Amino acid sequence: RAGDAFAFGETQINVLAPASSVSGVVNVVVSNAYGSSEATPVSLLGSAPAFFTFSGGGGRYIAAQIAQPGNPTTYEYLAPVGFLGNSTVSQPARPGDIIVLYGTGFGPTSPAVDPTLIFTGAASTTGPVAVTIGGIPAQVQFAGISAAGLYQLNVVVPQGLTSGDQPVVATTSDGGSTAQQVYIPVQP
Repeated sequence: RAGDAFAFGETQINVLAPASSVSGVVNVVVSNAYGSSEATPVSLLGSAPAFFTFSGGGGRYIAAQIAQPGNPTTYEYLAPVGFLGNSTVSQPARPGDIIVLYGTGFGPTSPAVDPTLIFTGAASTTGPVAVTIGGIPAQVQFAGISAAGLYQLNVVVPQGLTSGDQPVVATTSDGGSTAQQVYIPVQP
């Protein structure tokens, strides 16, 4: 899946799978100036979604932003107030807010994006992505790639949420689902 990390000894290698890959078991070989590793079989999936998280708080909060009312091109970070320090503004979401969640592995896009090239723009996922916040279905306005290996989900925070950290789960059209326990702060 795009963005999978394979660990070899004390070194980590981040790999973007080719866009033309098919699902199933594939062999991964790592080569450098000193030689090549043995082939290691890994499962390549059509989608294996995961959210990027802020490093603080043990990766509890999704790396996300909130579109500012009246100026949809201006964003603030979606995190508890003060979570990102004194010089970076962050705030919790409110029902009705449009939030932008960032992740990887949400599946193929149309048009297909070549992971070996620099990409800017937007390419929607070929199948729908469903999101729940606090167990309540949220409206997904856009799901797709906005840069090489970077998926963006524009989501409307649903009504009926209580104050506090709310779990977020995303599911792709082929049944892939985020397995991590991640949250956004909400303050109705």
